[in-house]
Amino acid sequence: EGNMCGAAGKCVDHSDPTGKHMDDYHCDCDSGFEEEVKDGKKVCGNVPDCPDEACLPGSCEDLVNDYRCHCPEGYFVGENAAEDLAHDCLPEPCGAPPTVEHATTASEGQDTFFNSDPVQYECAEGYTLDAAATGDRTFEINCKADGAFEAHPTCLPVGCGEAHHVDYATYQTGNVVFPNHVQYTCEEGYTTTGTAAGATSFEGSCEATGELAGVLSCEPVACAGVPEQANAEYNEGSSLVFPQVLAITCHE
Repeated sequence: EGNMCGAAGKCVDHSDPTGKHMDDYHCDCDSGFEEEVKDGKKVCGNVPDCPDEACLPGSCEDLVNDYRCHCPEGYFVGENAAEDLAHDCLPEPCGAPPTVEHATTASEGQDTFFNSDPVQYECAEGYTLDAAATGDRTFEINCKADGAFEAHPTCLPVGCGEAHHVDYATYQTGNVVFPNHVQYTCEEGYTTTGTAAGATSFEGSCEATGELAGVLSCEPVACAGVPEQANAEYNEGSSLVFPQVLAITCHE
């Protein structure tokens, strides 16, 4: 009489009463409940079903013979076999980091999750984030709460500026970027050494340092000494290069 076992159980009288009310009955509790003393009364209380460390970083709601996880953004409810948890807050997976052109990462091919450290990238030599030779080459991206990676920046080729001007040569004008080249061709009568047998073409190479290397000059081809001119006045010992001329005046 006056028991508080509640709807989750029933009160059972003991066959041999002692006369002490609390000792003369017990609560026969339903599955998921157990007898406990609350405010001096025997009651059927819910057995705690939330395992230690379950549902982190979320919260655990105790149910009858079960529990429910309430997970924060970036996590979903699923079984955690590794921790032997029927329900847990698992981080959203983003999969393997994306391939970034002209960049490498030590995390290539590794599964990445919302709670993973940011993925570190480094632009290849000759590429920076602002195209300047001294620009930053490293960046990182995170796995977002929706299971997608952040947008990544672009590794831009280092710029070497305008193609260098070379007198007496034809070439394509405009900005040059790593690792491109500029092809120069000397005009007729000019070579890179100033000799008839010298090279008539060369190329400038845009280096990772931002320098345009290998640019030469086109020098006028030198002619052999002027042969003796009989019966004439002229500047003896003259040394001519293309396209110079030597004036020769015949004697009267």
